[in-house]
Amino acid sequence: MSSRPGERFRPFKLTCKIRPPVVLAHPWVCLDGILTHVMSRRNRGEAFYTQNPHIANREKHYYNGMCMPLKQFFDVYHSSIAFFNIPYDTLSYTKFYKRFYEQDSHLVGTSQKSIQIGRGPFCAQQIEIPSLPATECYFYGFGDIEKVADLMHHVPGIGKKVAVGCGSIFKFSIEEIERDFSFIKDGVAMRPIPCKYHFDSAENMMIAYKPPYWDCASGGNVGLCVKPGAKLTDIRHSWLRNNNVSVN
Repeated sequence: MSSRPGERFRPFKLTCKIRPPVVLAHPWVCLDGILTHVMSRRNRGEAFYTQNPHIANREKHYYNGMCMPLKQFFDVYHSSIAFFNIPYDTLSYTKFYKRFYEQDSHLVGTSQKSIQIGRGPFCAQQIEIPSLPATECYFYGFGDIEKVADLMHHVPGIGKKVAVGCGSIFKFSIEEIERDFSFIKDGVAMRPIPCKYHFDSAENMMIAYKPPYWDCASGGNVGLCVKPGAKLTDIRHSWLRNNNVSVN
């Protein structure tokens, strides 16, 4: 008889060796966001690239129905943010240049005789994005280690601009650990934790706490949360005892 999914769930630590810099468009990179991205790409196939995600989100939330290999606490997955081997005070900015290549003009479906590069979709730009010179990061989680490892083989990198080599993963390892640190470790939040589940700190803020993290406009995944890295001051839920989490 095969075991049920929950019976295979174990606490783990995922470590990734990455090529610097890691380009960040958001303060935190969340493991559940990475895994749902990969699973959505698998499930939707070519539609993942051709269908407008905002339209898909209005018609039917395209993350619905996916069986995540992670334990859930209400609507929050047991997965931490990425912790880098470089502190955030080393944050700098990396410049990227976007420009239109004339040799590709024949690929543009337009009847115009000229292509505007000073404005519009083909506008030439210089973009500065925050980045970290990190060479390693790790996540905590609680779930099916084998399935998480399988999904991670399809993750090319961490952060943005992976297509040009930034934050690309060249090696990763995943190991089982004794305790679940995906929510809290030593009394510190390891991920955004909604205050509505009886958690509190002196550093609460309105942020997304579940995938898709980019979809903040609809408000369905945004709430008042203990932000990652904050010291928790009020924890009353029995979940802590059931998961043997220390808050001292």
